[in-house]
Amino acid sequence: REHKQLLREANTARAREISRHTGFTHAKVNAELNRAAFVRQITEATVADLERRLAKADQWPAHPNTHPLAG
Repeated sequence: REHKQLLREANTARAREISRHTGFTHAKVNAELNRAAFVRQITEATVADLERRLAKADQWPAHPNTHPLAG
């Protein structure tokens, strides 16, 4: 359970960072990460879901206004 909480916190921090770097709203970043990781709701996500979502966040391009996971 503690591992799951740490993953949720890491996901939140990463989404916030992406939002700042891209100019996308936090809500848009979260929606895109959830879609890419096949997560319906973060509150219902399993540890595997959260790990997959964090991995997708790490794939997000660092350039401002770049659409996620394009290419």
